[in-house]
Amino acid sequence: MKGVTLKVLNIMSRFNVGGTSKWLYHLCKGLDENGIENILVIGDCPDYEIEDTRIKELRSERIPGLNPSSSIPQSIRAFLLLRKLIRHFEPDLINTHASKGGFIGRLAAYSVLQKPKVIHTYHGHVLRGYFSWPKQNAIYAVEFALSFISDAFIVVGQKVLTELKELRIVRNKFASSVVPAVEDFAKGIQESLHNSPNIPRNTLVVGWLGRKVQIKRLDRILEIAKLRPEIHFVIAGVGNSVFTSYKDRFHKEELSNVTEIGFISPEVFWPLCDISIITSDNEGIPSAPIEAAIANVPTVTTNVGSAAEVVEDGVSGFVTRTDLNDLLEKIDLLAKNRTLREEMGRRARILAMNKFDPDNSVNSQIAIYRKILE
Repeated sequence: MKGVTLKVLNIMSRFNVGGTSKWLYHLCKGLDENGIENILVIGDCPDYEIEDTRIKELRSERIPGLNPSSSIPQSIRAFLLLRKLIRHFEPDLINTHASKGGFIGRLAAYSVLQKPKVIHTYHGHVLRGYFSWPKQNAIYAVEFALSFISDAFIVVGQKVLTELKELRIVRNKFASSVVPAVEDFAKGIQESLHNSPNIPRNTLVVGWLGRKVQIKRLDRILEIAKLRPEIHFVIAGVGNSVFTSYKDRFHKEELSNVTEIGFISPEVFWPLCDISIITSDNEGIPSAPIEAAIANVPTVTTNVGSAAEVVEDGVSGFVTRTDLNDLLEKIDLLAKNRTLREEMGRRARILAMNKFDPDNSVNSQIAIYRKILE
């Protein structure tokens, strides 16, 4: 290291509302609190996403062109600006995050004369299920090549780490699995939502919160809603309308027990719900069931990615196959048994507060940084 003070540069495509930005917020704040000089480099959010306002609390540099929707000329300019920043800041270590940030960040780090150590963090991966085979193979080829100029990897969740090892993206280099950090939040602030005419007060509510993209398979929620008109389903988050995405199969007037809203903060949303649901075909470690657990809400989730590392099957919720009947069976079990629902919610909160404590998460990442630099 070049000095007594460790210097870290984190690079992320954009600081949009979601689990990865929450992770980075806690990490950067934790680095500050431990006397580690750090800068977070971000790109702009595309129009269909919302930037997390907590970026104002962090020391950050904005480089247009880092976000996934940037053109090739914009991306080249971002590479040159990032390379200039690296030479000026002279970090001991660069930690890249997400696909575009990982691509430009690692290339920029490799191109400077005095190369810092480089860690890439996988908060999940898009190597299965997201794209067509040609595009997926192209992404795989890029990630495989970039692995040769990465000194180490941090992976969110043990299951995701295992998948990346099977794909030979993470091979013989240092790799460590870590868990995200989620803070406790205040309760009792959901009254305005309960007063909504679209969400009956005395109806069981199943909630989903996240990015409305194809891989999340929100059509499964709509299918369940058709079969269970006595349960109210609330779908919240950024992205395209669920009903627009599945307009050929579902019509809004046929599903009066489904309410779709935009982004809403977890501390407001989850106390409204009785059950949390994850219907995805692919995940990293999803933050939604962790935040639901903090509000004493159990989760029913498909067994994808590292979801089973968040939800303990039969204890804090249920882990199912990616099968509509299995999801429906577990929703029915919780819907019909209030005692079981409340007991699982209580256990879920205890597990979440112990496992995803911010201090433990930050300390484990700092230990990884120091180990790589040694």
